[in-house]
Amino acid sequence: MKHATTKKEDTSKKDKPAKAKNLYFMVYKYILRPKSQQRFTEEAPPDLEAKLSDAQNIFYGLFLKEAAPALPIIQPKRGGIGECLPNRVLMKADEVVLLDVSNVKTLKVWEGHDEKEVASHPGCYVIIDNRADVAQMLVERTASFSNNTDAVAAVLQEAINLKLAPYGLEIEIRNKMRSVSFWQMVHRRTGHYLDAVKSVTFHLSHPDKVAGIDADEQAKNRLRVLAYYSAMLHGGKASLLVERQDDQPLHLDQAMEDMAELVSLCSKNAFTIEVQFEKYGVYRFGDQEKACLLIPDRALQEFSASEKGDNLFDGYYSTPLLTQLDIARKITEGYEEISINKRRKKSNSEQLQASPSFWAAAGGAQ
Repeated sequence: MKHATTKKEDTSKKDKPAKAKNLYFMVYKYILRPKSQQRFTEEAPPDLEAKLSDAQNIFYGLFLKEAAPALPIIQPKRGGIGECLPNRVLMKADEVVLLDVSNVKTLKVWEGHDEKEVASHPGCYVIIDNRADVAQMLVERTASFSNNTDAVAAVLQEAINLKLAPYGLEIEIRNKMRSVSFWQMVHRRTGHYLDAVKSVTFHLSHPDKVAGIDADEQAKNRLRVLAYYSAMLHGGKASLLVERQDDQPLHLDQAMEDMAELVSLCSKNAFTIEVQFEKYGVYRFGDQEKACLLIPDRALQEFSASEKGDNLFDGYYSTPLLTQLDIARKITEGYEEISINKRRKKSNSEQLQASPSFWAAAGGAQ
């Protein structure tokens, strides 16, 4: 007698939820202060002290209007007037503002035999954490701005200062950084952040042309081999570049004795090592490590949709995004604060400010 069989339901074709994605953010600190007396010589208003004590409220108030005008974010251009970058407030709540800042790029496409240019506006998330005594800013590291978060922070700083000027205030955005050893940096990036090493470049010197190289004869002979090929090409200093193959990350490990000796050689003699990480970017031997944080995209989506999470943190209920911001604050305790590089030209901003079309596009700075 045959037993009846139950056909198993094929669940492989059922819709599966989208895989969670981690977004990579660099962490900054900002301070609000009276306008620099070196830049602004007019007398401070009598109520400036009161305004300074309320600076964070004034700053957050810039984003509270129902239809808050866009920030006048100016992207500089070589040899010409800069361009106003589209930006909008996605969500503001609990003293946290989520911005979307878009770049302006031109793509070339083909239609038949005709080449045409199409405007593209890839975006970048910016999180402003304006909670009392926190004042941190996180900028997404994305190809939209060539992975240059400092450049995004710089244009934001200038745009926000235009908005704060009527209040006698200005903002300064600072990198949060700390000193780490070479191997600490590599192991944190590849282990904790699961970042891939794309390439490693060793900038080395000829042992017979530079006095005082601290190395044994075997190490010096290795340097001579590299110097030989440089001389054969009538070159100067020689570098050793190792790149990954077929998108497989390079294996950079202190346990590899020869590699550890090479790094030690560079360390003793101030030779430069450049490590290109896929997410972090370029790290040069001796540089400080910039603060960064991985944030699940779902945390931003839930914040944008005003969906409260049920995470209990420090005695209060918090959204998943606020929990991530508290983590950013805790892991960067003790980091140094270093002002971002100001790459913008003042004339670029001044020319745009005089343009009525700029203010119309920006929605006004007042």
